[in-house]
Parts: sequence; C-alpha cells; structure tokens
Amino acid sequence: MYFKCGDKEMAISVLKASSVNDVASWNVMLNGFLGVGDIQSLLHLFRSMSVRDVISWNPVLTAYTKFGRMEDAQRMFDSMPTRNLVSWNGLIAGYVKAGDADKALELFSV
Repeated sequence: MYFKCGDKEMAISVLKASSVNDVASWNVMLNGFLGVGDIQSLLHLFRSMSVRDVISWNPVLTAYTKFGRMEDAQRMFDSMPTRNLVSWNGLIAGYVKAGDADKALELFSV
C-alpha cells in the first residue's frame, strides 16, 4: 500500500517493525521496489535475502528485462533454482522487447 502511495520509506519501516519477517513479506518489498523503479534497492534487498523462492527471483529478472539488460537477465534466469511461467514469459518478453526474436523463439521452443 505504501509503495502505491509513493512512500517507500514508510513501507520499509513497516516491514522492519513487523513481527512477521518471512519470504512472502520480503517478496512484497521486492515487487514494491520494482513498481517504483528503484532497481538498486531491489537488487540490494534480493542479495541480502538468505531465503528466496521463485517469487523472489522474478522481480529481479523483470527489472533486468525492463531496462534492456538481457545478458544480466539471462544469467539470472540460468541461475534460478526453480522457474515458473512468469520466469519463462518474462525472459521471452524481454528478448522480444530487445528485438531478439530469434532468442525469444528459441526459448519458446524449449
């Protein structure tokens, strides 16, 4: 909610004050940082997480594709322990957006 209002500092404060610090809470923060375009905070938080699930990896992948950093996106995708439909679609869409239809089709065919 705070991210949608543009108050990321309050969102961070609420999470720090919360008695619930699980991967789901951190994933909300990752997506919040992605939503406001704060990629540095997104990457910092992701790197500091000791426990991640597939939902944790997808915002980072999306951030890389959003800014045309396809080599980073591909490295992230390759290092993901688990991928889901969002992961695959995100990488394929990133290659399409970057103008690399051949790579997108190659991934689609896997």
